[in-house]
Amino acid sequence: MSSYLNTAYNADIYQSFRPTYPESFYSKILQYHRDNNKKLLSTEKLGTLLDVGCGTGVTTIPFAKNFTNAVGTDFSPNMIKAARERVTESDNVKFQVAKAEDSDSIVPAGSIDVLTAAECVHYTDKEKFIESSLTVLKSGGTLAYWIYIRPIFKNEKINQLFQDFTFKGDSLLSDFQFFLKTVNEKILNDPRFTNVQNIIFNQNYTKMSKDYDPKVLPGNTAKVYGDYEQHKNDILDIYKTFTVPMMILSMF
Repeated sequence: MSSYLNTAYNADIYQSFRPTYPESFYSKILQYHRDNNKKLLSTEKLGTLLDVGCGTGVTTIPFAKNFTNAVGTDFSPNMIKAARERVTESDNVKFQVAKAEDSDSIVPAGSIDVLTAAECVHYTDKEKFIESSLTVLKSGGTLAYWIYIRPIFKNEKINQLFQDFTFKGDSLLSDFQFFLKTVNEKILNDPRFTNVQNIIFNQNYTKMSKDYDPKVLPGNTAKVYGDYEQHKNDILDIYKTFTVPMMILSMF
C-alpha cells in the first residue's frame, strides 16, 4: 500500500492494467438499491455516488453516469491526479485526496445515496470505515464493497492446490481473507445495516485498457504481463472463471 504514496509511483501504468467491470456488474448494485427504495423510478438518476479508494477512477467514472453527482476519494495524490486527468470540467465527477475511512470529513453527513469501495477495504481501518460510511450515507443508502476472491479452475484438483497454497498458513492472502471476514462479520452483526447480501459475480474476462502496453511495465511486472499476452489462450483454457468479484451490499 505504501508504494501508492511514493511520489515516483506511476498511476498511468496502474490504469493501463487495472481490470475493469462490465455494465452488468454495476447494474446489480443499482438494482439492489432500487429494490430497496421503491419510490425511485427505474429511469431516474440517483443523487450522489461516493467511491472511496477510487484509484484512477476505474469505478467512479463509468458508474457516475447513473448519478447527478459523483465524488471519488483516494489517499494517493498520484492516483487522484491521474483520475482528474480522465474527466473534464463539465463532467459530474470530482476527485479529492482522502482515506476511505475519512469520508465524513469530505462530504456532508447523510448526503450519499451509494457508497462504493472497489478492492480497497483491506487497506482501511475497518472500525473507522464502517462508522464513516454510516455517517455519510442517507437513510436507505447502499454500501457496496467488493474484492476479487480467487480464480476458479476447471480442474478441481487445481482449485484445491490453489486454495491450499494461497489461503492457508501465514500467507499474505490468508491474512487478507481473515481481514475481510472480520469486516463482513461486523456489518452482518451491526443492526444499523439491513438486507445484507453477499454476491459472487462471475466475470469471464479481464479487460485491459486500450493503452495497455506490457513493454512500459517495470521489471518483473513486464515479464508477467508479457507472458500473459503470449500464453493467454492456454491460461484461459484452464480457467473456468478468470476473475470473480465478490460484492457485499448493505442497506443503511
